[in-house]
Amino acid sequence: MKRKSMIALALASTMLLSACSSSNGASDTTNSSSNSSSSTTNATNNSENTTSEPDSSHPSYLNMDSQFPIVNEPITLTVMVSQGAVQGDFEDIYVFQQYEEMTGINIEWINVPSGVRSERINLAMNDVGNMPDIFLKMNISSVNQLQYGDDGAILDLSQANLLETYAPNFYSFMEDNPNVKQSQTSPNGEIYSLPAAVDSPATKINRKIFINQTWLDNLGLAQPVTYEDWYNVLYAFKYDDPNGNGIQDEIPLTQSAGNLTSMFQGMWGLGNRGIHHTSFDIDETTGSVRHIKTADEYREVLEYIHKLYTDGLIDPEFLTYNDQKASALVSNDQLGVYLNTNLAMLPKEAEEHFVGIEAAPMGPNGDQVWSFMRSSLHSTGAFIISSECEYPEAALQWVDYFFSDEGMLFYHYGVEGETYIQTDDGYEFMPYILDRMDEGKSYDEAIADITPYGYGNNPTVMKAPYFAGAEEDPIPSQAAANLLPYTPDEVWPFFNYTIEENKIITDINSPINSYTTQKTAEFIMGQTPINDDTWKEYVDTVYAMGLEQVLEVYEAAYARIK
Repeated sequence: MKRKSMIALALASTMLLSACSSSNGASDTTNSSSNSSSSTTNATNNSENTTSEPDSSHPSYLNMDSQFPIVNEPITLTVMVSQGAVQGDFEDIYVFQQYEEMTGINIEWINVPSGVRSERINLAMNDVGNMPDIFLKMNISSVNQLQYGDDGAILDLSQANLLETYAPNFYSFMEDNPNVKQSQTSPNGEIYSLPAAVDSPATKINRKIFINQTWLDNLGLAQPVTYEDWYNVLYAFKYDDPNGNGIQDEIPLTQSAGNLTSMFQGMWGLGNRGIHHTSFDIDETTGSVRHIKTADEYREVLEYIHKLYTDGLIDPEFLTYNDQKASALVSNDQLGVYLNTNLAMLPKEAEEHFVGIEAAPMGPNGDQVWSFMRSSLHSTGAFIISSECEYPEAALQWVDYFFSDEGMLFYHYGVEGETYIQTDDGYEFMPYILDRMDEGKSYDEAIADITPYGYGNNPTVMKAPYFAGAEEDPIPSQAAANLLPYTPDEVWPFFNYTIEENKIITDINSPINSYTTQKTAEFIMGQTPINDDTWKEYVDTVYAMGLEQVLEVYEAAYARIK
């Protein structure tokens, strides 16, 4: 509680300074960008008062006279950042090297491999006196944010007009997108993080099905639509030698168990509130929150996927799925169907063979829901300021630039003429960067030392034309357009919970998720047969673990956003 008292005292001082200041407080300034036709809102002093007297409503270390540098004298911030598999150290990324020069803010990077991210977050949050100033791309959940905030480990950005004053670009985006504000605001009104946001169908639809059109052509098959079509096409991919090498070495479909069920659950009407809540949606017959994993329809999904597995139509090693394995299969012309947000993790030749499916899979009752749909959020917890940060105002200005059009372009592409060029269609990386893919590198590998956005959870907006992600490439973009008509009419944002609800989510729902994940794999592989007795035992077990309490929490959280 001592940490929370110190935060409150510091913020109270900021509010007092603002209240005592003259009318020349922070206002919005519009700056022309050499890289973009749009403007950037900045927390700069726009007063016509030309005296050199400092504005007492802001900390004296800030430069309030222009967009950059952010500070009058160099300062240093420590940033803990999640590091993807093909990303090097963040101090070596071109965008951040340039940004240090622009802002006057030196960054001491703490690079954390994504595989140990959760462990390192917990250690850092409990290391009083040695916490980093900022947590970047660490994907800290709303559940954990509330707990860390209650412990006083992280800063509540809703206080003292911090966002309005020092993050006006993000604040404007949040006010314009109610589902973002809902997801970012706790039941008590706290805001602990800036999110990763999305603003186009290609990025909102976070998984698309890509099918090997070359194989379809070789076998004279049309794209699958119905659940029967899907079985027949996958069967032909397995047994009719679509790659023509005379060897039965094809893998019709490879994906993780969770994505397999999500890929096909819409054929039975499940997942009708989008992707942010993978185990819950609405039972349209009752209007009540439904637990997807215990619904009778989910049993039918598992029976369908079990048949695919039994007949050899999905990868027998799906439990150990990863993108590297899929990439190797594509290189050897052994993969028929690929589920992902784009083709960036595959070799470049994938573009010669794979196309997006033209329609979402349709079930036996005509259900055709594509549940992989986000709200205006990609993910939460992309940028968090610790309670030990000495310069929270500068930290907010540092990140807020990335929520302007100019900053989005810079974050994703770098500097015009150095790392990208402008084309009639938008922007593209310089040839020396794109040529790396001809050397066998994936898209994410090719850009890893240029931009930090690989592996997601970036505190910016993925928005065309400023977003450089492969989601906006022609094939994934068309795949998203094809699936858009089948996405839910209502997409739930991330929910926020009270402390009491949070405890139920952590103590009850997390073990339920672990159990349903385990049983899903067992049902698919036949380790547990699917029949009336085993299904009843499974459902009863989930309810005995406390599912009713979790459903009550979801009903309450849903009611708050209606």
